[in-house]
Amino acid sequence: MSDVFLSQAEIDALLPPAAARAESGEQQAAAAKPADYAAAAYAPQQLARVLDLPMQLTAKLGEISLTLAEVLALNTGSIVEFGHAANKPLDICLNGKLIARGEVIIVDEHFALRVTEVAPPAEIAHKMGATK
Repeated sequence: MSDVFLSQAEIDALLPPAAARAESGEQQAAAAKPADYAAAAYAPQQLARVLDLPMQLTAKLGEISLTLAEVLALNTGSIVEFGHAANKPLDICLNGKLIARGEVIIVDEHFALRVTEVAPPAEIAHKMGATK
């Protein structure tokens, strides 16, 4: 995962001009969901401008160190143990920053996570660099 951040100029280039945002503001407010209002309630002005940017959400099973020889010895059927207890929640990271924890579940034959702990929105915004 890279730690590439957009500059303010790059963010501004992605957003419509202020006049266009002002004209569409009433339409967007009418179509907004309650969750949108909750996000806006804690979002500082600069965060509100980037709420629609895609972010990378990952679930971290664990981490181990292997030698190159051990990696090269891996083949189909190899088992790599991460030492993470099966009954412990996994870390959920947003762009590499821990924001929540959750338990693994199966939904329609796909892995999913049920969130069991989540950081307050203001803390998440701070971790993403939205506040100083």
